[in-house]
Parts: sequence; structure tokens; C-alpha cells
Amino acid sequence: HLSKERILEIYLNIIEWGNNIFGIEAASQYWFNCSASELTPNQAVNLALIVPSPHQRDPTNPPSTFNRAINQLLLMLAQDGIISDER
Repeated sequence: HLSKERILEIYLNIIEWGNNIFGIEAASQYWFNCSASELTPNQAVNLALIVPSPHQRDPTNPPSTFNRAINQLLLMLAQDGIISDER
């Protein structure tokens, strides 16, 4: 029996984040040249939004159509106290 946090951790570390990029740490290094623990909230949200289609999406240059989703996710995270309201 695994906790939700452990299931999420496993998932984030086995999914593909781009062409042969597996795991959140590798994705953080590849896309943002930093450790996953150093991602800004905006970078983390942009990475999350590429999960459904990692070969077609670039988290360093999200389409303007993603702005609403990015802002909504950041607002929800701030309202839940997961991140500060700084973006």
C-alpha cells in the first residue's frame, strides 16, 4: 500500500518528459538546467503541462493558450499554501 505522495513520486520519475528524457530530475536538468528541488513554481507548472504530450510541448516556451491554465494552477497552489503568491 502506497501513499498518494509515493505514487506521485514514482509516476514523476518514470514518465517521459521529452525525447528520451525520463524522470523529473532529468527533465528539470534538461529543460531548466537546475535540480527538480530548485524549480520555480512557474517552471514546475510548465513541466506539468507537457505531461500529456511531451514530444509536442516545450515547457520553456509554452503557447499563449496555456497562460490561463498556468495562472489557474499557480493560483490554486498559492491558495492551498503550497507556494507563496510570488510567481
